[in-house]
Amino acid sequence: MKNSRPLRARSLRRQRGQTARAATRVTEHNTDSGSEPDRANRWPLAYNVATELHRSMQANFNAYVWWYIRRGYGLITDDGLVSKRGYLMSQFSRFIRPGYVRVAASDPAVEDVNATAYSNGAGSVVVVVLNQADVEQTVALDLFGSCVTGFDRFTTSELKNAQSDGPVALVEGRVEVTLDPRSVTTFVSQPPAAAN
Repeated sequence: MKNSRPLRARSLRRQRGQTARAATRVTEHNTDSGSEPDRANRWPLAYNVATELHRSMQANFNAYVWWYIRRGYGLITDDGLVSKRGYLMSQFSRFIRPGYVRVAASDPAVEDVNATAYSNGAGSVVVVVLNQADVEQTVALDLFGSCVTGFDRFTTSELKNAQSDGPVALVEGRVEVTLDPRSVTTFVSQPPAAAN
């Protein structure tokens, strides 16, 4: 045909006239849903949820939804108990609540350690740190120009399930912390009067 235009791939965004800043959604995805019972508690297999969640937040996703809640590979296992995957996801969802936004955070200068940070106004900060190494790692948390003076610390690892590891006090906006091997640790800012 003389007047036909060549076929070109057009993105769904472009077809709908949306800008590049329009929301992107992934509606179906599963990292590992084998048929074995209690798969969600296998370590370090369950840890994949934490790394995927972290990468999603770094890519500016505005939501992460786990479709099947109660399954052998889900956040709650067939017996109704929270799985290791559920505890790992709670390191984000329990503390990063509606109204929080992701803020700039640099990964610590330690191999296999990654961080994201979130805020809901002055003095309200949540920092989620992944230690993907099989050994403890010590990192520095630096909060430049913040009024935060301390954090409550929660860890999920092979041996812990969103366990409170006690308060962490900052000195001049800085503190060094040791992270459990292959763990997710969430630091939740304390109200200024509560920090010691």
